[in-house]
Amino acid sequence: MLLGLATALPAGAQTIDEIARPSTDAVEPGFRSALLSFHAFQVDGAPSGTANAPPAVAIDWPRAQHDAERQTGDPVRLVNSRASNLALVTLPVLLPDQDALGLDGARARLFAREHFYTASVIGDGMIVEVFGTRQRHAVPPDPATERRIAEARDAQGYLVTQGEGSWDVAFNRYGAAYSVIAECADPADARCEDGDYARGVAVSLLVASGQPDGN
Repeated sequence: MLLGLATALPAGAQTIDEIARPSTDAVEPGFRSALLSFHAFQVDGAPSGTANAPPAVAIDWPRAQHDAERQTGDPVRLVNSRASNLALVTLPVLLPDQDALGLDGARARLFAREHFYTASVIGDGMIVEVFGTRQRHAVPPDPATERRIAEARDAQGYLVTQGEGSWDVAFNRYGAAYSVIAECADPADARCEDGDYARGVAVSLLVASGQPDGN
């Protein structure tokens, strides 16, 4: 059953509780690349698929449905929210809460495929992108890199890394892998001084849609 976009979500403001301040130390480009290519797309679950495509992992749909029924908040609206597009996605579609974005009149554009999606929000000198995938893309290149990636995660499982004028937050939920990228047009923008804004958007994400495929 397709989880309804917006209409399945109770009205009200999203409360973000106990957001731990993330480590905002920049990492060298080589290690940051390894973090994003391995940890952000490494997910738990039973793999399936063919040799010609990354295998898809199992999604915990009961938990996603449970959260969708109990969450509060107002997810950003989509400018291209045709049901046919949303029905393509076989993982929970998470969208940011409007209050956490803090962008007046913000709207998101969704690019959807069966096993992944991207939602982009542009406004007020800021670009926020949410990416979700249920494909297993990579394995740790060596034990040392695996240890460094594990140590880089904060207590809530978020991996916060700094880019050039941007912050990336990667995490796993419902068996899928997600990332939030917040990029400021002005590097001096207070929202990009540290990873707090990007992490707050990640914490605020609401289950907005998704199509179980029998797994």
